Amino acid sequence: MRVNRLISLLARGAWFIEASAAADYSQLIDTLLSGGNVSAFFDDDDEEEDAGTLPFAICINAAGITTGQRYSAYDDAPAGSVAVITVAGPMSPDDNCGSPGTETLGQRIQDADQHPNIGSIVLRLNTPGGAVDGLEQFAGIVGATAKPIVSFVQKAASAGYWTASQSDLIVLSGKTAGVGSIGTMASLRDFSKMDEARGIKSHDITATASKHKNAAYFAALQGDYAPLRAETLDPLNNAFLAAVEERRGASLPAKQKDEVLGGKMYYGQAGIDNGLADEMGDFNYAVRRASELAAAQQSGPNPVSPTSQNTMFGKFRPISALAGLMASAVTAELVAAANDSLAAENVKGVKLVHADQLSELEAKAKTADDAEARAKKAGEDLDTEAKGRQKAETDLAASQKEVERLSSLSAGSTTNPVRTSGKSEVDEDENSAESLIANQPHSRALDNHPLFK
Repeated sequence: MRVNRLISLLARGAWFIEASAAADYSQLIDTLLSGGNVSAFFDDDDEEEDAGTLPFAICINAAGITTGQRYSAYDDAPAGSVAVITVAGPMSPDDNCGSPGTETLGQRIQDADQHPNIGSIVLRLNTPGGAVDGLEQFAGIVGATAKPIVSFVQKAASAGYWTASQSDLIVLSGKTAGVGSIGTMASLRDFSKMDEARGIKSHDITATASKHKNAAYFAALQGDYAPLRAETLDPLNNAFLAAVEERRGASLPAKQKDEVLGGKMYYGQAGIDNGLADEMGDFNYAVRRASELAAAQQSGPNPVSPTSQNTMFGKFRPISALAGLMASAVTAELVAAANDSLAAENVKGVKLVHADQLSELEAKAKTADDAEARAKKAGEDLDTEAKGRQKAETDLAASQKEVERLSSLSAGSTTNPVRTSGKSEVDEDENSAESLIANQPHSRALDNHPLFK
């Protein structure tokens, strides 16, 4: 009985769970803290998994009727069989108390999705919800199946509904089947008075630089709930709502959307009327509908399902399953599945890259860009140097030519002004001066004077 891990998860973890189930767990914690016997909360053989939660395959005959034959191994089942996987009780990431955790359940869904004898999957849900840890990854696996998956619901509350909302079809088991409780709530219990009565005094000490460490939690214990609501509950709830609206948004009534997404539970036909479920029928009906979706998928280019119109990528369901996920929930495996779907449809020139791979590629690209920039700068420097060398050589050649010209002149030679039309530039200048003087008024007045004749 792996009680310690379960209690640790209950005490420290965040949960998407219906209040009545949370109250049961609170009673369990109280019993443990008071030193009482908790065996009544668990089955005697809870170390072994309940046979009702083990996966199996069921066959549909040509008339669309279940044969009643169940196969515990997919290898033994006929081609086109329907795999049945059960989610029962509170959901947690690890296997606990005879119930498989979401990690195990996710692996079972992937095994069924990859097996050649399985044509579709029915997910039987009877859960009040569960832990936040591991939930987004599990719901992402449900949404990423290449084969049609039908949720057959007795109860799918909170985390259970997040899971159901990612399937292709939601079938309610009857008028008492419940869906909803979409929302996020925290319940904190202050045991300080109990500890004081037992002589225990707690001291919470943080490092100098860790002034915000668990501050929202301690503020809530003092009655200030705003930090915990803003830092934890609202972000978790926004992710929850985004996942539901991504797959069920077109089915939700516009006028009542706030109410439907506000935490209410709906039973039977009310769940269908408010867009949280699609149809109503028994288990055999759900199995038959899963088989019909598989047949429609094989006969047409796109899967035929109520939620296929709500996705961005139609037949590329593994890609659509990534939409709305928080970055931490987008695993390399989900990205690989999305790329496989692109390859299967012969889509070329497009590939999704995981964040870790992107960081590595960006680092390599930056290194390449830096190297290219350095090479370009070195080339520019070499070009400038070559041009400078060429100019220096040209100037040197011109200087050498001038030296040779001057060296060829005789030592006693002189230079004379160049004559034009038989006169030198000096002659031209002298004639111009004489003409200018002669034309002055006083000079012209003396031209006929007797003294100057």
